[in-house]
Amino acid sequence: MQVRVGGPALPAEDQILCQIIEGDRRSVAIASLGDTLGQARDLGVHGADWISSIIAPDGQSVIVAVPPVVGGLQSMSMVDLKSFTDTPLDVRPDVTWQRVAP
Repeated sequence: MQVRVGGPALPAEDQILCQIIEGDRRSVAIASLGDTLGQARDLGVHGADWISSIIAPDGQSVIVAVPPVVGGLQSMSMVDLKSFTDTPLDVRPDVTWQRVAP
């Protein structure tokens, strides 16, 4: 098993988003910096290749893009980092967060 950090530390500064690679399967997980590898929490997002991720500026959610299966389209979803709820998004690549003035 390999672990690769797939994004920056979350705004709380005590957690990181990472990918766990086991054979040809990858999964996205969140771990506290003090945790051992076995305690990382799987976000339920899995793929066969690198999974792109963009953390929201407030650290409450992450957009993930799972590479397409041969002949298919990339799938994207937003995962709430407190409830681990995965909400599919009907968008294509090049998604970014934009802050708006209050």
